[in-house]
Amino acid sequence: MIGITGSGLQPLIGSIVLEWIDLSLVGDHENPTITPEPPISVDLVVPILHSIVEREDNSLSHIQLPKKWRIERSATLTQFLQRFDIQLNERQYPCQALGV
Repeated sequence: MIGITGSGLQPLIGSIVLEWIDLSLVGDHENPTITPEPPISVDLVVPILHSIVEREDNSLSHIQLPKKWRIERSATLTQFLQRFDIQLNERQYPCQALGV
């Protein structure tokens, strides 16, 4: 697990079928602290996630992030999460957009 950077996610660019992605690199109910921290890169992975979210017909509804990213909260990640949140809200409340 030490060499995981996220570059292997390239085939997912623009995916419309991906519903859930877990980038935490730990199992359910495991301690999210990994020592040494893996070099998974916000700069490599967020553009891939962004390419998925930008597709109108995408199915992505859940993203689990590495603890390191959640603590550091880069501007790139924050901007992506804001866009993803808007998209999820638009899907959840489609009638509000109709002005009913």
